[in-house]
Order: sequence, then C-alpha cells, then structure tokens
Amino acid sequence: MAGGLPRRKDHRDAQPVHRGGPGDPGARGQADVDAAVAWARSALQGPWSRFAPAQRQQLILRFAELFEKHFDELTLRSGISVR
Repeated sequence: MAGGLPRRKDHRDAQPVHRGGPGDPGARGQADVDAAVAWARSALQGPWSRFAPAQRQQLILRFAELFEKHFDELTLRSGISVR
C-alpha cells in the first residue's frame, strides 16, 4: 500500500477506498459532485474552449510560474504543512 491506497494491476477495477467523516474535505455528497461537474462543463463553454493549444500552454505555464513563486505564501495561508 502506498499513501493509504492499495496498488492495483488494472485501474479499471479500482474502487474508492477512502470514506471521510464529517468535516473531512474528502467526504463530499452527490450535490457537491453535481455542482463541480456543472461548473466544469460551464467553464469549458467559456473562453478556454476557444483558446488555441499554444495559448492554453502559455497560460498553464504562467500559472505554474506564479504558483512556484508564491508557493510558501500559499501554503502558509492555507495552513497546510508540505515541507
């Protein structure tokens, strides 16, 4: 087991193994899942779907650059210990 998840030879037989309790960010109801899917679909109907692949790459690389630059600040604000 790595990271609390069993290793599987074939991803098609994977089953969820984490069942979070109340207050656990991993414990989401169907309404949360439906809302996330609806949001993702609406995002794809916006400007992103009209960007050329090179434009998407440029934006993603810029995001990664800013994320790295501000990593410590972002993790401190979130309260997540990553180091």
